[in-house]
Amino acid sequence: MNSITFSPDGQLLASGNGLFNRGSRKPGEVNLWNVRSGKLRASLRGHLMKVPLTGAGVLPKDEKFIYRKVAHERAVTSVAFSRDGKLLASAGYDATVMLWEVPSGRLRVSPKIPLNGFAMAVAISPDGQEVAACSTDGTVAGWQTASGQLRRTFQLKGLAPLYAVAFSPDGREIAAAGGVNDWGYLRSWFRATGQESLYIQERQGGFSSIAFSPDGSYLACGGGDPPVLFLRGLTAGRPGALCRGHHSAVQSVAFSPDSRLLASGGADGVVKLWDVATGEERATVKAHEPPLQSVAFSPDGKTLATASSDTIKLWRIGKAK
Repeated sequence: MNSITFSPDGQLLASGNGLFNRGSRKPGEVNLWNVRSGKLRASLRGHLMKVPLTGAGVLPKDEKFIYRKVAHERAVTSVAFSRDGKLLASAGYDATVMLWEVPSGRLRVSPKIPLNGFAMAVAISPDGQEVAACSTDGTVAGWQTASGQLRRTFQLKGLAPLYAVAFSPDGREIAAAGGVNDWGYLRSWFRATGQESLYIQERQGGFSSIAFSPDGSYLACGGGDPPVLFLRGLTAGRPGALCRGHHSAVQSVAFSPDSRLLASGGADGVVKLWDVATGEERATVKAHEPPLQSVAFSPDGKTLATASSDTIKLWRIGKAK
């Protein structure tokens, strides 16, 4: 499992699966799991869809079309639910982004990708109107969720590849992170104007994961090599911190719903919990055999899901004091 995320009601856990091996031609899968029973509820593998001969994701009335199988042909790199839980977005190593309707599993749209690299991460805006993805070619793109029409692109020339993308909780900003030549970069923009709102550069290797705290006070960024995990304060009185303790690259980060805890997962299978206010380590556990791929909090904050390449585990979380 390369990526996991809870549905907003906490009843489902979505996973994006598949091998990153360049020689692998096995199709990627998007799976929906019942959290209570642990059983597979649905596997979203696409279906026959009416598509234009140009390959675009929308179909003008007068355009010729064909029917073809629409699905991820390579590994699924990232999955993300909309805030209302009615849509699930997935990104693939085949440079595709797909929007699925939940719970039916119907593929709503697969927008045309203006990317030359692999689609590495996907996110849906808080208002549910836009889906964004980032690519190894340094592009961030956003499309309308209703139609698949392209809304915006940002090109980070010289900063490719990009591995992570996220919307701010208020929906005003979109951020992306990656790295090149031992430098990690993070940039964010105001969606309304395209003006840059934040730029971070660290000589700590590439950044592979980012997350905004739900209250909008912090931005977490993880990566390596050497391992790096830091909290950036975004509001007055929130100084941030450099969180030290991982011994391998930080693959995934996630905030608890109350913004008081930060979970981080290292490539060596170690998961850590951090106190957001102080930057102090609260707990650590060897959760998986390497590599660990993804971490996610449940909506009620009582459960942390962790995923390796072939296993998902659920951990009970105590209340922050």
